[in-house]
Amino acid sequence: METIGGGWTAIQKRVDGSVSFYRTWREYKNGFGSPEQDVWAGNDVIHQLTKEKNASLYVSITLQNGTTLYEMYDQFSVSDETGKYQLFLAGPASGTLG
Repeated sequence: METIGGGWTAIQKRVDGSVSFYRTWREYKNGFGSPEQDVWAGNDVIHQLTKEKNASLYVSITLQNGTTLYEMYDQFSVSDETGKYQLFLAGPASGTLG
């Protein structure tokens, strides 16, 4: 959580694949897993965090060979359930993920 000055909230983390991400709508809505292992924060939580449309998104992926790739999006939001939790990305993106 210290990347680029810190202050980030993890909304998804996959550590070892011990938690299945093959889930129902309700489970994705409410969240599942464990913050210490594999976790999905929940679409309702993500919407609440981003509804003011002043959030940034930082995506980081570490490959099996140890290489870490990332992408940073300046503006990020997720609609509510009536909007089917649609993802919105705006502004320039930068990074190595592509």
